[in-house]
Amino acid sequence: MTPTLTGLSSDEALRLWSLHGPNDLHPPRKAAWLSRLLRVLGEPTLLALLAVLTLYIFMGSRGEAVLLGLFVALVLGITYVEESRTEQTVEALGRFASPRAVAHRDGAWIRIAGNEVVPGDLLRLAEGDRIPADVLLLEAHDLKVDESLLSGESAAVFKHEGAGEDAYAWAGCRVIAGQGMARVTATGLRTKVGLLSVSLTQIHSDATPFQEAAEGLVRWLGWLGAASCVVVVLLCRWGGQAWAPALLMGLTLAITLVPEELPVILTVFMAMGSRRLALHKVLVQRLPAVETLGAISILAVDKTGTLTANQMRLDQVLAAPGTETPALLAAGARACEPEPFDPMEREILARAGEPKGRITKEYELHGLPPRMGHVWDCGLLSVKGGLEGVLEHCVEEPSWAWARAEAGRLAAQGLRVLGVAEGPLAGAADSLPEALPKGLRLLGLLAFHDPLRAGVPQAVAACRRAGIRVVMLTGDAPETARAIAAEAGFERPGAVALGRDLEDPGRAEALARDCDLFARLAPQHKQTLVKLWSQQGQVVAMTGDGVNDAPALAQAHVGVAMGERGTDVAREAASVVLVDDSFISLVEGVRLGRETTANILRAAVFVLAVHVPIVGLVLACLLLKVPPLVSAAQVAFLELFIGPACGIVFERAQPRQDVMAQPPRDPRAPFLGARKILASVGQGAVLLGVIVTAYVWALGVMPQPQARSLAFTALMVGDLALCWTLLDPAPFWKSERWLNRWYWAVSAGVMALLELLRHLSFTAGVLEMPPLNLKGWGLALLLGWGATLWFEVPKIWRKN
Repeated sequence: MTPTLTGLSSDEALRLWSLHGPNDLHPPRKAAWLSRLLRVLGEPTLLALLAVLTLYIFMGSRGEAVLLGLFVALVLGITYVEESRTEQTVEALGRFASPRAVAHRDGAWIRIAGNEVVPGDLLRLAEGDRIPADVLLLEAHDLKVDESLLSGESAAVFKHEGAGEDAYAWAGCRVIAGQGMARVTATGLRTKVGLLSVSLTQIHSDATPFQEAAEGLVRWLGWLGAASCVVVVLLCRWGGQAWAPALLMGLTLAITLVPEELPVILTVFMAMGSRRLALHKVLVQRLPAVETLGAISILAVDKTGTLTANQMRLDQVLAAPGTETPALLAAGARACEPEPFDPMEREILARAGEPKGRITKEYELHGLPPRMGHVWDCGLLSVKGGLEGVLEHCVEEPSWAWARAEAGRLAAQGLRVLGVAEGPLAGAADSLPEALPKGLRLLGLLAFHDPLRAGVPQAVAACRRAGIRVVMLTGDAPETARAIAAEAGFERPGAVALGRDLEDPGRAEALARDCDLFARLAPQHKQTLVKLWSQQGQVVAMTGDGVNDAPALAQAHVGVAMGERGTDVAREAASVVLVDDSFISLVEGVRLGRETTANILRAAVFVLAVHVPIVGLVLACLLLKVPPLVSAAQVAFLELFIGPACGIVFERAQPRQDVMAQPPRDPRAPFLGARKILASVGQGAVLLGVIVTAYVWALGVMPQPQARSLAFTALMVGDLALCWTLLDPAPFWKSERWLNRWYWAVSAGVMALLELLRHLSFTAGVLEMPPLNLKGWGLALLLGWGATLWFEVPKIWRKN
């Protein structure tokens, strides 16, 4: 398909892009910052803080109102920045999810992003592509396009070069089969689908199970906070307080009860986790996949290109008796696509040279094992494919026994074997049958060597230690699968199941449970396996690259598409894309997914734990009838610490060394089980008990402002110590958390800000917290660390 017309130059493309804009169906959102700001302002805690701010103004407490307003602005700014970072990450994923295009630029075919396509571009279309713009076909070879997006008709439409409706293909439609070359006529909102305002490239940001559970917990605590607010207000009124102070006390309690950081933390952690995965060549297209990656129990991977390097080298050429090697290679070349993507076809053409003549009819890849053929203007039909598939179209000869024996021997060496056949056909191409004809002669075998990727045996072993079962899927012969599995270090490399075995319901369930190698698979067999594994309670990651793989990728818990050889359709169905198609990158993605999940759980435990003493102090002071220790302004100050601690420290926490030595997390397990909740509440309760005791004692030996300053400092130190002890389940002498610069930076920043506020006369007077002397600081450090350091003791006996 060498173009008789050339494409654009880079300068022309840039000029047209400036004129027409990006090829995008999503116009830029001019007021995105405003909608984000309104969403942040709608958070329950911020609304409650604003209500308290209004009360301060109403009560004439201008100092308290100004200080609280400053804290609210800082909380708002931190939350807004975290939301912005998350949205930018998700938008970047959305840009990757858009179709790619192969364009003719500066005299060469190059792959560009779909939004860079401009009117006048010359594009090459192939099976599995999503057409990025409206185009006029200049060449078409058995080109079938799915136009159901626009027409609603499920049947694919044949496209032909020339004039008329059939010569046009529309943006957003999918190439089901064949190849073509086309000129772009319209892009972006000027396309047919753009005029209908239909969006094709949406990033899926569905709530994860973690997010749903956290939001449910926040809603439940929100109702509890509202009820508690009413009760506290009534109790205060009953005790003789005015309405305004009573409302202030009730709202302060409500604010402390709601851990509204949880949903934000989860979203930020997922987004930042996806960014970290991208650095390891694992692109997450749906944020829930970050969480699910850490829970997978079965990793079903293609052999070719994932376990192996997809560097097909023509290793052996075996001509059948009576056939010359050049004739075999020439016939193999005639059975290849004119401009192939397949590495085996490129290798054949490199050895045999470009065939002379013109293709008059194409028989697309079909059957199991698959085979394909081309009819040439010289009257020859050339066919290549899996040996048994090719033999179905040959006249039986003594060479068949030779071919089968040689194919078995080569496959046992891990080579991929193709049979080649050829024969003359009489009549015009349009009179030939649609099914591939019989009566051909077997010319010989072509054996390709695809080496195992470096590091695959180590990655397979890492999966085994992590409790993940690795399953190989291939369309190759079982002997080839068995040889590669043994080289890769599979635990059970001997037993191989065939795709047709899965069509027997009586055997399929047992094979899905017990077999790790599947050969001669068709795409529908992958879907069968995903269904069976899901019914058996497994969490499945499935790889795929073709159009027909899309249903299995969509059905799997984590669909993994190939970035190098994958089609647009497969990428859109998948939740994860491997940039380099490598199994090693996929295993690294599993590890990072587990780390992200572990960090989320640690942050959630911390959030619950630090809210316990805040809530308890409000209630304790009310019940003990002592001056309140924490005001609304101080609660807002605590929010300044909790947000950064979770969003920075826990998100960047050092991973556990044994994260890949643990079994997969049960996806049916609750967000935080009873054990974690009890541990979290218990840790917070111990800190609460220490602070309340210290505060009551201090009130008897020093002025109230000094007592408040001491107790609040001890509370902050205790929260920081609690953050430190939750960073790692290993004992502190075995842990690397000492090297966590983010923890020390946040700790230093928060304590420096607290000390600054106590030295400024205005803020010190409003907060009623004068500076502490050296003795006061020593006592606060002793109380805070003493209340939490004992949490390190159980780690000595815990099995990590």
